[in-house]
Amino acid sequence: MLRNLALFKNPISQLNFKSWFRVAKADSTPAVLSRRHIYILPTRFGLIFGFLLFGMLLGSMNYSLSLGFALTFLLAGVGHAAMLHTWRNIAHLQLKLQCFQPTFAHEPLHAELIVSDNKGRQRTGVLLHFECTPEIGFSQLIDIPAFGEARVKLAHSTHQRGTLKPERIKVYSEFPLTLCHAWAYVQLESTAIIYPALSQLDNTPTSTQDTNVDSNNSNVASHQSGNEDFSGHKAYQVGDNLKKINWKASSKLDDSEFGTPNLLLKQFEGLSANCLIFEWAQTAGLTHEARISLLTRWVVEASEANRAFALNIPQLNIAKNSGNAHLHACLNALALMP
Repeated sequence: MLRNLALFKNPISQLNFKSWFRVAKADSTPAVLSRRHIYILPTRFGLIFGFLLFGMLLGSMNYSLSLGFALTFLLAGVGHAAMLHTWRNIAHLQLKLQCFQPTFAHEPLHAELIVSDNKGRQRTGVLLHFECTPEIGFSQLIDIPAFGEARVKLAHSTHQRGTLKPERIKVYSEFPLTLCHAWAYVQLESTAIIYPALSQLDNTPTSTQDTNVDSNNSNVASHQSGNEDFSGHKAYQVGDNLKKINWKASSKLDDSEFGTPNLLLKQFEGLSANCLIFEWAQTAGLTHEARISLLTRWVVEASEANRAFALNIPQLNIAKNSGNAHLHACLNALALMP
């Protein structure tokens, strides 16, 4: 009550009528669209249908047409039944956020949702979209089987790097006759990490060699992962190259070795290109955000080239490594820089 009274004390520009709608929120369980969260109004076709029925009623009364009364009330009953089915089409739906797919700033953030039914009703023509994204994509249309579920991917707009709390989701339907528009809002409590936007500059690192140097300051090539000589095995970790898995050796392992899953990767050793070292000082002369974007581009290009690299930024040094896990660790650090 106090919150509503405060709205009247603020300027009109701060008044957002959408904030008055009840929002279904997810706690430890999926968000449920209960009766108090669903709103319904006639569509443009529904208003035309209503005026048509009113005209038919006046004509039947004026000319005392029994068949006119029968047709009018029959159509009114159809409209009333359509309104009930439109409301029931989204009532008691359950929504659960499955995951966010990593993305860069100014690119759409894709979220995977699970929409399920536990009332034994076939749901047809349900549409969903984030409230902020009608301009970047169409609403996703799904059908949900009785006691089943459907997976849907929604797009959310992004504007800057860092953590993002997604806006609420609008769920709506006009099934079966598009005479009524029933809708509800859902707020899923979660956050996503938005990576910095890739720089458009052509700058290349001023120093990309390993820091291993001898007493004469000459570069010394370091032993790194290459394709020359087989040197042994190591346990598989998420993000490692699947092409290097030794399936024959892995099949002979028992559960006590190398942890779970029991997969071994071949290791090769040889003189390969020096590790790339990306330093914060290499981007001097640019603005703070431009420096972060440039480092992001270098990190992504090095990963695409299957090069090992290290990242040194203020208050954090990430040791040289390679693979998807290492790439996302570096991008995450750059995204959360102050």
